[in-house]
Amino acid sequence: MFFSKTAAYKHLSIPSAQEAMKELCAKNNWIPTFSTDATLFDNVDNLKKYKTIVFLMTSGDVFTTNQENSFKKYINDGGGFAGIHSACDTEHNWAWFGDLVCGYFKSHPKQQTATYKVINDKHPSTKHLPKEWIRFDEIYNYKNAVKPQANILLEVDEKSYEGGTMGEHHPMAWYQYYEGGRMFFTVLGHTEESYKEDAFLKHIEKGISWSMKAENVYFSDKWTNLLSDSASLKSNWETYIGVPHKSLDFPSIPKDSLGNYSEAIGLNQNPKQIFTMVQQDGKPALRISGEIFGSITSREEFGDYHLKLEVKWGEKKWIPRVDKLRDSGILYHCVGPNGAFWKVWKRSLECQIQEGDFGDFFALAGSKAEITGKVKPFGDGTKQKWTWDKTSSETKVNGIARISADYEKAHGEWNTVEIICKGGEAIHLVNGKVNMVVKNTRQNINGIDEPLTAGKIQIQSEGAEVFYRNIQIKHINEIPKKIKKEAGL
Repeated sequence: MFFSKTAAYKHLSIPSAQEAMKELCAKNNWIPTFSTDATLFDNVDNLKKYKTIVFLMTSGDVFTTNQENSFKKYINDGGGFAGIHSACDTEHNWAWFGDLVCGYFKSHPKQQTATYKVINDKHPSTKHLPKEWIRFDEIYNYKNAVKPQANILLEVDEKSYEGGTMGEHHPMAWYQYYEGGRMFFTVLGHTEESYKEDAFLKHIEKGISWSMKAENVYFSDKWTNLLSDSASLKSNWETYIGVPHKSLDFPSIPKDSLGNYSEAIGLNQNPKQIFTMVQQDGKPALRISGEIFGSITSREEFGDYHLKLEVKWGEKKWIPRVDKLRDSGILYHCVGPNGAFWKVWKRSLECQIQEGDFGDFFALAGSKAEITGKVKPFGDGTKQKWTWDKTSSETKVNGIARISADYEKAHGEWNTVEIICKGGEAIHLVNGKVNMVVKNTRQNINGIDEPLTAGKIQIQSEGAEVFYRNIQIKHINEIPKKIKKEAGL
């Protein structure tokens, strides 16, 4: 859907933009709807017809509260969003939309020629552009700095034109994965001439295509280190801190009648330095203190990959887990909003990192998978759990499954943990040995099972000090034959 309702300034270039979008749709066999009618947003079931919704130079407050809720539900259920130009001059008083679009329009100088710099050429919307792109358009300044969750694609060089107020780094286009959906935004596109410009039109076309999940951001089939220093922690990961335990002192967070905190600390807040880069055993490592439940979350989504990292326990434990096993966890195929599980983590699949059971499987917040196995005793033998066993002829849909064997090293030693994902299959390896296989990974959306084969990666803070290092990932086209055989696939 191309939505162009204006409750404030109306761009004269909207008709030219609509004609250009019709041509892009014909080229890609997309079936478009063009509308200024906000009643299309009255019901989320109507919005589900669209793979993405493009705000094509919208402005002002265009929605009722009910329409806002429908649009939010559409995004939470995996819908796409693309914003063009004054889309960021829309719904200034709706905080959720501000977090979606990441920045609000404040002002602009006269239209003029400027130099745009490609910051990220891995995204489909920018990989065709020159490193420096000189063009004529209207350039926005924002009310505040663009939100840190935005993955910047283009910046404008403020030295190349007059009237910029954002400083050395002045974003012009960006994207993010937001609460289940995808968001692409570009400030470009004020002028009628823009919609006759091939490079700009491809920028728009590929941004829209990415938002509807027809294309993905490129990542290499060579090992890429996602965490090597403080700079990579900031550039590749976000932090999310959940609701603190009532024993901690946070005067700014309200408490309920029982004295428990009622709100999460939130996104990209790191009080008490829960997540820090340190030197551990002579190498850089991420220290997770564990004092408050939370996670680091990859900025990028991944599918069909091999993830490999090292992990070892620290010494500290925190309330409410001081008398329990040390616990963390690697969550993969993470989708939807933060806080879906225990008011902290996203819907996801978990490779458990806990003393004595590295590799256990947990399905969080509406995800599910099939595990071949048997019911077997564990711990002191008085309890039983469904346990992965490749020799079994029985497969069950389970939210929890026990590893076939514990390959964790002694306390204080580094362990290598790997997760290999291809389509709906995932394999957990601990210190080089397969101990869990999950199949047909999926999620329940409004009562319907849908494949869950890609998403972000989260690493938990859950009451225990833990260290991670050498977090590496690479794209794969197939599961290596040796591992596939060991996994019984």
